[in-house]
Amino acid sequence: MKKYQKTTQIIFLLAILLISLISPLQSAQAQSTEVLPSGLPVSQLATAIEDHVQENQATTAGMAVGVFDGDEILYENYFGFANKAENLHVDADTVFEWGSVTKLITWVSVMQVWEQGLLDLNADIRTYLPDTLLSDLKYDEPITMIHLMNHTPGFEEVYKNIFANEADSAKNLETLLVESEPRQIFPPGELTAYSNWGATLAGYIVERVSGQNFADYVNTHIFKVLDMNHTSIFPGMSDNTWVQAQRKNINCYTAKLSPVECDFVVPMYPAGSATGTLKDLATFAQALVPGSKKASRLFQNPATFETLYSATDVFPKSGLAKNCHGFWVGYYDVIVYGHGGNTAGMSSKLQLDPVSGIGIVVMTNQTQEQAYTADMEKIIFGQENVHKHGMPERELVGGIFKPFRAVEHGPLRIAGVQFMAMDNEMLSQAWEQDTVDGKTVIRHPIFDLKKIGTAELIIVLLSIVAIVLGGLVSLTILIVMGIRALVKRNKKQEMPDEFEDLQPLRKWRLTGLLLQLFVLLVFLGFFACLLTFSLSWQVIVVSVLALLVLIGLVLHLIRFMSLPPVLKTYPKERFKTILLFLVNVLAIVAIFYFQSYQFWALL
Repeated sequence: MKKYQKTTQIIFLLAILLISLISPLQSAQAQSTEVLPSGLPVSQLATAIEDHVQENQATTAGMAVGVFDGDEILYENYFGFANKAENLHVDADTVFEWGSVTKLITWVSVMQVWEQGLLDLNADIRTYLPDTLLSDLKYDEPITMIHLMNHTPGFEEVYKNIFANEADSAKNLETLLVESEPRQIFPPGELTAYSNWGATLAGYIVERVSGQNFADYVNTHIFKVLDMNHTSIFPGMSDNTWVQAQRKNINCYTAKLSPVECDFVVPMYPAGSATGTLKDLATFAQALVPGSKKASRLFQNPATFETLYSATDVFPKSGLAKNCHGFWVGYYDVIVYGHGGNTAGMSSKLQLDPVSGIGIVVMTNQTQEQAYTADMEKIIFGQENVHKHGMPERELVGGIFKPFRAVEHGPLRIAGVQFMAMDNEMLSQAWEQDTVDGKTVIRHPIFDLKKIGTAELIIVLLSIVAIVLGGLVSLTILIVMGIRALVKRNKKQEMPDEFEDLQPLRKWRLTGLLLQLFVLLVFLGFFACLLTFSLSWQVIVVSVLALLVLIGLVLHLIRFMSLPPVLKTYPKERFKTILLFLVNVLAIVAIFYFQSYQFWALL
């Protein structure tokens, strides 16, 4: 009996010991589900979000938000209007465009075929491509899938085939990629320059190795397995008629609530064409949480997540991750992974913390929206705090910087004039200052920036000033000349004696003024093409006009050589003539600098 009692006591003591060991784990687990990474109790989450909405109500069109913890939805709500004019509110059936959040679908697809052994992430991607693509690269170093995921293959920006006006204008991915293949302007892996073309190329590679059309692949291996029945990815939403019908019920607005046209399709759809409900986006995000039930449907091997969230690109000095297989890294009180998206009229965001399993998805019908797609995530994850995670304090050497994400060849080089006077406030995210080929470079998660020298800046500014000021002054002078000619004609005034002598000079000025006006129209024409996302025959027409204007300006300046005798006789005319001459010279410089004559660069 005593022996039995002793055994019972030992078992009892062991049980107490086991409970004491388990209890802290249980309490920690309970805390993780009750408190967000920011420290905000989950019980206060609804109030915090709704207060944030109230603070930004004056600039809110429509918004949908979901916060989750693994497979559990902690908060879901809908605010504002899908269509303000028709008083149509956002609800669970409202569909939003994902924009570049679509790229996460592409990167997940890449990781799926990698998991299946169909793709080597570090192999030369030309292994998987036809000879029609990447046959004329500038550098010998191979481009890998990792480079595409990091946006470091070295491609310049490309605008052609990003947006289109008609759904039926979408061609197959190979044709689209061949038609718009950009030049390689720096070595692979050296610099970050966000590339929609590169993401589309990655989707096409998935298409090649899987044997399925990319849209069919996504619908089969992602949407169907996750029961995302209310999401489309193909241009024009023809792969989901329900989404196609619902999309007609939502209008788009600017960040300041002005209506904006947004009936564009994205032919390069792996880069940004997904459209669907908040619930489906949340489902997709939940499937990205390691250990969740949905995650097991997305990847066969749980270890794939270890690879997915491992760094593929780092800041060179601190070693902190910039990119993890296409997922941008954010540094708050915790490290988060995700992507943002913008289309012609909508914005979205997906961010998650794989450790806690907590994440947020946001969708709005406003382009370049920030109050919800950038600020609201701080409620969940805390304030940006990159130094907490190991990046030392940085002092920015001031100056003018230009993003490497730019067009460097052809007339669309005009679009690359994005100079920014840098300070620490503009670089609130993680960044480092580096030196590449002796030039100062800002390492940024999405695109690196290079410091612009004084000489280049002066040339650009003079070119723009010459174009704008020359055109406006020319227009003003032509109007004044026209009014004077009418007045003199009505008064039937006799012409002065020098009229005949000055006729050649005045004809020269008149043609010069007209040429200046045409330079301005060409300049504005390129920007009009960019704003309408139409980069085919319209741009070519404007480029041809630029070539003709250039020829006209050159001939005009040659004609100037015959004017000195007249200028000696009439010195009062000298200033106006020489001023026009200098403006014409600057106009030629501008046309050459922006390569506005190279219409063949767009073919």
